[in-house]
Amino acid sequence: MKKTVIILCFCLLTVLARPLWAQSAQPFTVQKLDNVKFPWGLGGLSVVDGILHGRANGLNVVGEAVKTPLSTDAEDAAAQRLVVRLAPDTALARLYPEATFTVRNPADNHLYYTVTGKDGHRLFRGGAGSHGSVAVDLKGWTGEIGHPAFSSDGRFLVFSATATNGLGRHDLWCSRRDGDTWGAPVNLGSRINTQGDEVAPCFYDRYLIFASNGHAAGDTSYSLYSVAFAQAETDDQLIFYPYALQRLPEPLNSAASDRELAIDPQSGTGYWISSRDGHESLYCLRGRLEGIHYSGEVAGVTGKPVDGATVTAIVEGRTVAQTRTDAQGHYSLYLQPGTAYRLGVVGKGMRMRVDALPKPTRTADSLFCKVRHDVRLDASPVGQPVILDNLFGPATDVELTDKGCAMLMSVVQILRENDALRAELRLTSRATDDAEFDNMLNERRLKALREFFSIYISSTARISYVNDNSVAGLPTQEKQGDRLRVIFVE
Repeated sequence: MKKTVIILCFCLLTVLARPLWAQSAQPFTVQKLDNVKFPWGLGGLSVVDGILHGRANGLNVVGEAVKTPLSTDAEDAAAQRLVVRLAPDTALARLYPEATFTVRNPADNHLYYTVTGKDGHRLFRGGAGSHGSVAVDLKGWTGEIGHPAFSSDGRFLVFSATATNGLGRHDLWCSRRDGDTWGAPVNLGSRINTQGDEVAPCFYDRYLIFASNGHAAGDTSYSLYSVAFAQAETDDQLIFYPYALQRLPEPLNSAASDRELAIDPQSGTGYWISSRDGHESLYCLRGRLEGIHYSGEVAGVTGKPVDGATVTAIVEGRTVAQTRTDAQGHYSLYLQPGTAYRLGVVGKGMRMRVDALPKPTRTADSLFCKVRHDVRLDASPVGQPVILDNLFGPATDVELTDKGCAMLMSVVQILRENDALRAELRLTSRATDDAEFDNMLNERRLKALREFFSIYISSTARISYVNDNSVAGLPTQEKQGDRLRVIFVE
């Protein structure tokens, strides 16, 4: 039976990616890699030359990632899934049969690997096979060197180790290279290291990412953290900014254990292990690991949290990201910095609300800028006209503007969330002093509205369109423009 399991796990394991989201406005996408069977003991993750490496069942494994289109649109990143095939790392086994972890130093382009012995993990710089490898000695260090990570210039080495002069079970240590030698490792201190375990360091841009089970009081499961650093003016050490220590937000972290994030700096593809579904699974991220984290609470007029409300980020009339609130009314969205977003929120039996989100800039010492935006929804929209002004371009334009499309998406969301509702759209347009011309213009704009809603609402019977030029009119102070009165009925 054991041989059969190994064959299933390594020789023909296909891991299919199920997107948790895949919207272009988000800085990164996250996927769960749904294995047929999760390899026992998978760990020691690293990404070398764009390829996933690790160990499972006591063997080195390698993962080949392949993007598989889900649609014919090759430009649509959201229409791609990731297939990862894990197999025994036969190349590494031939070259360095004793290796248990591999990483490349970007400075000298050498492959470094660890070997597990009676004294723990030892580090070697790879040569043309084991006979050509050279042991890496850190000045005065006799302990283990676990899960090593090199800075982008290759001058600093951070690793995890247990030491008698450490602060906890496993601490993070840093050594600086000086020519062909490495200096004495320095403990990264109590702001980063705890009485628990800090493991699996990984450099990303000017941040160090690691897993820890000691930073959250009363929680012994692992979570992923980041801390910013800079090189000192003396050029001989890294300066870390403990005040900028961040627990990476969901979905990178969860209420369960999340550990061993390994990122390819060129492609932005990364992998980590999470037990959020009750068992350990491999997860993948693609894109830039940074952005704006918008979160908040959605409540009704009485202040009661709204469960299951749809929260939509809109840019230029397009839905770019969407989520739902949980039982406590909380929502969470991650978006790219530097863009003006509108947030549309609707709950069942409630009026849609669209807010302009603030556009903060991410600080240099933090991967994520956090913005809280709470939303209070009004009661049912039935019988209460919703007024939407200036959906179209200036003068005689018959095309919807980006802002106009964003406003109309609020109507779409209300209808989607309330199956029993219908909408009556009464449009008024004023462009000239010629009533007959304005009436014709209004008809053409009504046609544009029909085309818009036909994309999102399949049942044409749920929306009626009325040329209201001769009845409602625009406010007397408005010389030109358009006004749409939306009346919801059951």
